[in-house]
Amino acid sequence: MAKKKQTYFDEFKAECEKWIDKFQITGWNIAIINVPLDIEDYANTVVDLESKSATIRYNKDNDDGVHELLKYYAKHEVIHILTGRISSLAGERYCTATELNEAAEELVNQLCKIITE
Repeated sequence: MAKKKQTYFDEFKAECEKWIDKFQITGWNIAIINVPLDIEDYANTVVDLESKSATIRYNKDNDDGVHELLKYYAKHEVIHILTGRISSLAGERYCTATELNEAAEELVNQLCKIITE
């Protein structure tokens, strides 16, 4: 069973790396780790905008029933990095309209680069 779970993590990590590349997320220090999580999540992501670092944490205690969702969850976690600046600003007690517009524009420009007709 442990070998199968390691294989799932390896697949999850490869899928995350694929989406990091597709979304052209560069200049970030991104770690993808296999750890038990205290919560029932399949995975979660912690983003630090100041240091441009993120940790995608795969829940090593996942059961086999979620394997078919592995690709979805990998993409989902990488999108948290892509939208990190907007999410952070939205959570601030105060941010200027300029800051929010700049963050939105940054995301739109990044999406324009990767979405093809």
